[in-house]
Amino acid sequence: MKLAAQEGEALLKEGEMMLEEATPNFQAAREVLEKAQRIFEDAGVDRSSQIESVAARIEMIENDIRKVEAEEKARKEALDLGDNAIRMTLAVIGGGGAVSEARTMLEQAVVLFEQANALSDRRDQIDKMREVLAEAQLKEQNIEDERMGIVAMQKAKELWDGGMLKEALQQGEIARAKLGSFSDERLEHLDGMVAKIKGELEMKEHEAKKAREGDTAIQATVRALELQGDVESAKKELENAVQSYKAASSSISDLKQPLIEEVQRRVKAMEDAERERARKMEEEEKRRQQVAEAALKRAKAVAQEAVLLAERNDFVGAKQAVERAKQDVRASGAEPVIAGEVLMLESWIAEMEKKEMAKREEAARLAAERKAEEERLMREREEEERIKREEEDQKRREEEEKLAREKAEIENQRRREERRKAAEKAEAERLEREKEEEERREREKKEREERRKREIERLAAERQQRKKEEEEQRRLRELQEAAERRQREKEEEQRRVREEQEEEERMMRRAKEIQEERRRMEKEAEEERVRIRERMREEELAKRKHACELHLENATHALAEGEYASARESLAEAQHLATKLGDEDLQAALIDLQSDVDEKEKQPFSAPSNFDVPSRVRRGGMLSTQLSMQHSSLVNPKAAQQRVSKHSPQQSPRGRAHSPLSAAAAARQSLPAAANAPIPVFGTAPADRASTGALQSNPTAVG
Repeated sequence: MKLAAQEGEALLKEGEMMLEEATPNFQAAREVLEKAQRIFEDAGVDRSSQIESVAARIEMIENDIRKVEAEEKARKEALDLGDNAIRMTLAVIGGGGAVSEARTMLEQAVVLFEQANALSDRRDQIDKMREVLAEAQLKEQNIEDERMGIVAMQKAKELWDGGMLKEALQQGEIARAKLGSFSDERLEHLDGMVAKIKGELEMKEHEAKKAREGDTAIQATVRALELQGDVESAKKELENAVQSYKAASSSISDLKQPLIEEVQRRVKAMEDAERERARKMEEEEKRRQQVAEAALKRAKAVAQEAVLLAERNDFVGAKQAVERAKQDVRASGAEPVIAGEVLMLESWIAEMEKKEMAKREEAARLAAERKAEEERLMREREEEERIKREEEDQKRREEEEKLAREKAEIENQRRREERRKAAEKAEAERLEREKEEEERREREKKEREERRKREIERLAAERQQRKKEEEEQRRLRELQEAAERRQREKEEEQRRVREEQEEEERMMRRAKEIQEERRRMEKEAEEERVRIRERMREEELAKRKHACELHLENATHALAEGEYASARESLAEAQHLATKLGDEDLQAALIDLQSDVDEKEKQPFSAPSNFDVPSRVRRGGMLSTQLSMQHSSLVNPKAAQQRVSKHSPQQSPRGRAHSPLSAAAAARQSLPAAANAPIPVFGTAPADRASTGALQSNPTAVG
C-alpha cells in the first residue's frame, strides 16, 4: 500500500512536470492524473484535493492557451478584413464608383483596424485615402453641378420658347449658380440668354403696367358716366386710357380699340342726353313759372275769400279757403315769399274760432298731420322706387361688364391653357428622359452592388478555406515549432503584401504614392512587432525573476516566523523559476536558504529578531523592488500583495493560516509531523498560481 501511494505520488508529480513543458500535452497529463487517482483509490489513500488542484490547473492553462490563440486569430481575421476593405475601397475609386460607397468601405476598414488594435499602423494610409475620397467627392460634386446646370439651362430655354418668362428666369438663375465655377462658352451663352429673358420680362411687365393703367382709366370713365354723370371727367379718363394703351404697345392698342370706341359712343350718348335734359329743364322751368304766377293770383283771391268767410263766422269755409290758398302758394313756388301772410291769416282765423271750434280745430289739425304724413310716406316710396330702379340699372350694367370681362378672361384662360399644356408636354418628355436615365443609373448601381457582393463572398470563402487550412496546420504542428511557424507566417505575410501591392498597382496606378507609403508603414510595423516581441520576452523574463525573488522573500519571512512548510513551498516555487531562468545567484541563494531551513527544522522552534538573511537574498529583494517599480503595469496584483506582506504578515495571503502565533502553537503540538512532512515540489496556493499564471497561460511568449 505504501509502494502504491509512492507510485501515485510519482505519477502526480509527473503530471505536474508535464504542465511545465514548453508544449504541454494536456491529454497525456489527464491520463497520468487518472492513473494516479486509480492507484490512490486502490491504495485507500485520499489525495482528491491534490488531484482536483492539478486538474484545475490543467484546465486553467488549457483555457489560457485557447484564449490567446482565439485572440490572435480574431486579430488576424480583423486585419485581413480591414485590408480587404481597403482594397475594395481602392477598387471602387479606381473604377469610378460612388464616393459614398467607397467612404462606407473605408469606415468599415477603420472599425476593423480598431478591433485589431492596428489603427495607428494604418493611420497615414487611411488619412491619404480620405484625402483621395475628398478629391473624388469634389470632382463628383462638380460633375453633378455641371449636369444640373445644363439641365436647368435646357429647361430655361424650353420655358422661354413657351412664353413662361418668370419660370425661365428662375431656371436660368439656377443654371447660373450651378455653372458659375465653369468659365466657358456655356456660361457666356447662359448669361446672354438670361439677359434677353430679363429684357423681355421687363418689356412684358411695362406693357402689362400700361395696360392696367388703361383698364383703370376705362373703369374710371364708366364710373364717371354711370354713377356721377360727369361727362368732362369721363372724357379726361378716356383720353388717359387711350394714351396708356398706346404707350403699352400697338398690339394692345389694337386689341383695346373696340372697347375704346364703345366707351366713346357711350360718352357721346351721355353728352347728347345732357343737352336734351338741359333743354327740357329750361322749358319746364318756364312752364312752372307761368303756373306759379297763376297759382299766386288764385291764392290771393282765395285768401280774400277766406277773410270774408271768417268775418261771416264760416270758419270751415275760411279754413278751406286758406288751404286752397296754401296749395296755390305751393304750386306757384312762391311759398317763402308770402308764407308769413298766410300764416298770419291762418292764425287770425284760428284765434277767432279758438273758443267755439277747439275740438274741430284739433280734428282738422290731426287730419292735416295725417295727410302730411301720407304725403311724406308717398314721397319716400317714390324715392325708394327711383333708387331701386337705379340699382337695377347699375346691376344690369355691371352684369354686362362682367360678361365682357368673363369672355375676355375665358379667352386668356384658353391661351394660358394652351401654353400650359405645351409646357407640361415638354416637362413630361423631360421627366421621361430623366426617369430613363435614373433607371439606367439604378441598373448600373445594382450591377456594381452584385459584383461587390460576389467579391465579398469570394473573399469570405477564401478566408474560410484559409481558416480551415490554418486550423489543420495548427492541430498538426506542435507548440515547440512556434519560432519556425512565425518565420513562415512572416514570409507568407511578405508574399501576400507583395501580391496585394501588385494588385493595387494594377487597379490604381494613380495611388502609387499611397502604396509606397503603405509598404514603408508595413515595414515599420514589422520592425515594431519584432521590437514588441523582444520587449515582451524581456518583460516575461523580468516577471519570472521578480516572481522568483518574491518567493525567496516569502520563504525568508516564513523561515523567520518558523513556518517551515510555507518556506519549503516558496523555496520549491523559487527553485522551479530559477531553474528556468538559469540565474546562478538565485540558485546559490536558494541553496543557502534551503540549508538554513533544514538546520532550523532540526532545532527547537524560535524566531530570533536578528535573523541573518543571506546577502544574495537581500540583493534579490532590492532588485525585485526596482523591477516592480519599472514594470508595475505587468506585475500580478496578488504577487505585489505578497511583496508587501513582509511588512504586515497578518495581511499576507497566508497570514491568517500561517501567522506566527498559530505557527508556534502548531509547532509545539505536532512538530515531528511537520518536520517529517514531504516537501512539495510545486506549490498550489492561489497567490503562487496567480504569480505564475500569466507565464503559464502563454508558454510561447518567451520564445
